[in-house]
Amino acid sequence: GNGGVAHVHQRDPERPELGRWCDNQRARVGTLRPDRKARLRKIGFVFDPLEAAWEQSFEELRMVAAGNGGVAHVSLKDIERPELGAWCDTQRTVEKRGHLRPDRKARLIKIGFDFERQEAAWNQRHNTANGSNATTSREPRVVAGVVRSPPPRVGVGVPVLPTLP
Repeated sequence: GNGGVAHVHQRDPERPELGRWCDNQRARVGTLRPDRKARLRKIGFVFDPLEAAWEQSFEELRMVAAGNGGVAHVSLKDIERPELGAWCDTQRTVEKRGHLRPDRKARLIKIGFDFERQEAAWNQRHNTANGSNATTSREPRVVAGVVRSPPPRVGVGVPVLPTLP
């Protein structure tokens, strides 16, 4: 084998010289002789480690979606896949800031990734804490056996108290 040279980087504590050499090959990819580029590809050399890491996480998420009825969701709190949960969160943040490449966004959407999941979850928790839900009527609800009236609307049915001198 290649001893894992495909992913070696300059900060590799076990092989710093090899790491520097690998990083030099990555930096020279545009001017690297075709025969050398071909030899590196043959051993699985990774020219773009960030792209490779994104692809690896995407593939893991795609497998989650395939086994989860087409739902591509991994929470930050997922104890089995905390790194993938963090990666999902990062994709939402990058997309929200307008920096997610269109091709990546399209691929994520295709496997069922929900960019608005956090917003929907926040709203649901807010509504639960508020004792209502998104489609609240003004009717009382029974929660855990207790009748709860919805909070009054601002300015509706609330007496105006006189101002003290």
